Parts: sequence; C-alpha cells; structure tokens
Amino acid sequence: MTVYVCEDSLEGVFTGIYRAYEDRLNQQETFLSLSDEPVLFADMIRVEPDAERTGKVVGTLRRRFGEDDYISLCMALSARD
Repeated sequence: MTVYVCEDSLEGVFTGIYRAYEDRLNQQETFLSLSDEPVLFADMIRVEPDAERTGKVVGTLRRRFGEDDYISLCMALSARD
C-alpha cells in the first residue's frame, strides 16, 4: 500500500493526485492522506504542493468532466467534512 501525504489544500491534493498518476501504482492500493499519521504496512510519500502539477490536474479535470463538475469537486474538497 502507498499513501501520499498531502497538504490540506486544493493545490496539495491535486499535486498528490498528479504524483500518484505519475508513479503508476496499483490504484486499489494507492491513497491520499491529509495527515502525517503513520499507516501500518504502508509506504508513506510526502508530497509538496506544486503549481505546475496542480495546473495539469485542473486542466485534465475541466476537460474530462466539465466546468460544473470541476467546481463541485473543488467545493467538496474545500468542505470541512
């Protein structure tokens, strides 16, 4: 199992998504976390926010899902719960 530890921000999460895609690991065993809490038997990879990678993910989401779904996703990621 691989866990990408991201900053709790849109840029942090989108950079984590980019890194997970870039590393081409098994999707069933790849997770994002916003906490530094260790996960038993997992490879923890710290991800620093990156504007260029975030831009690529944003472009892909908008192109594949449309502007309305992109905005809904951003709102969901920004919510407390």
